[in-house]
Amino acid sequence: MKEACGRMGMSYSKGWKIVNRAENELGYALILRHHGGRSGGSCSLTPESISLVRRYRALEERVKKYADTAFQEMFTEL
Repeated sequence: MKEACGRMGMSYSKGWKIVNRAENELGYALILRHHGGRSGGSCSLTPESISLVRRYRALEERVKKYADTAFQEMFTEL
């Protein structure tokens, strides 16, 4: 989680707020939390979150294809 937030230029606390809110809204866990200890904690994605990301990416691709086709139909002169 810390690495992901860093890559996005987002604070760690804000990242957790977003994840916690999404989990509350969706009604299921997105991240498995493994709390610290000597070597520190870690996080991993749940199968549900992996499915959500895959479906979202498929939706993005479908919307992009539709938008490209619609643009070509409406603006053929460009």
